[in-house]
Amino acid sequence: MKKNYLILLVLIATFQATLQSQTVTIGTQIWTSTNLNVDTYSDGTSIPQVTDPTAWAALTTGAWCYYNNDPANGAIYGKLYNWYAVAGIYDAASLANPSLRKKLAPTGWHVPTDAEWSTMINFLDANADGGNNNNLAGGKMKETGTSHWLSPNTGATNSNGFTGLPGGIILNDGTFTGINYAGSFWSSSENSTTTAWNRFLYSNTSNAIRNYYNLTFGYSVRCLSNQLLKTEDHAMKLQVKLYPNPATNTLHLQTATNSNLDKITINDLTGKVILTQTTNTNQVNVELLASGMYIIEAVSGTEKFTTKFIKE
Repeated sequence: MKKNYLILLVLIATFQATLQSQTVTIGTQIWTSTNLNVDTYSDGTSIPQVTDPTAWAALTTGAWCYYNNDPANGAIYGKLYNWYAVAGIYDAASLANPSLRKKLAPTGWHVPTDAEWSTMINFLDANADGGNNNNLAGGKMKETGTSHWLSPNTGATNSNGFTGLPGGIILNDGTFTGINYAGSFWSSSENSTTTAWNRFLYSNTSNAIRNYYNLTFGYSVRCLSNQLLKTEDHAMKLQVKLYPNPATNTLHLQTATNSNLDKITINDLTGKVILTQTTNTNQVNVELLASGMYIIEAVSGTEKFTTKFIKE
């Protein structure tokens, strides 16, 4: 039993390290840039896979499936979860008593609330009203091209690195629809006793759309870090435009006055200095960095700019 417990701890630690390398910073929030693909709650309790449409339609506890029950879709789009899994409802007792419920997201993460989704969408388009108004946020959230999205994939730029994918939906009658056309994402917030809030991306619009649907629907899940970046990281006393983020080869830093910076320092999330640069400070080569999240600090005189970036 002890050996099995240790193996479980190793697997959880490995998964958390992988998850940390697949994240993107949007405003003051840190999001996963891939859809959730776990078959246990955070404590290791199994979440059942349900493939029978009639059984799916009758569920009042957590479950998951692959789109069309095809594992090949899971490798690309992750799993589809009903809202009972999002809420951590794993048996009749936890359905009746919220204090008994599990956590779907790994330790240090959570399924975003409706308000947290709105925060991200409003950061991308200040006029979006969380997805209630026509907006450009959805285009900024969608993976570019038509490898996964159907043409025309309207407005897709993936400018924030969210890399939204069209994983489709399983309806409350157990039928599948929408792969390559629709990406649907749960929030943890109920709208009523039978519905919960979610967000939609579609191939033919740049909108990120707020709506609510039945708890038995199966949608994709993105996780949000429990860590909220400090507002001062983005207030930028020293104003610097950092791009692209995520970065693959070269990270550019542009001040409001196009002046040179005195020094650039890159640290990992433990605070270890990875790179220091005092010349050619308008750009830094990050090609040799391992994929993951880093902290970059730029100094000019007595002013300092600090934020996080993703190395792809």
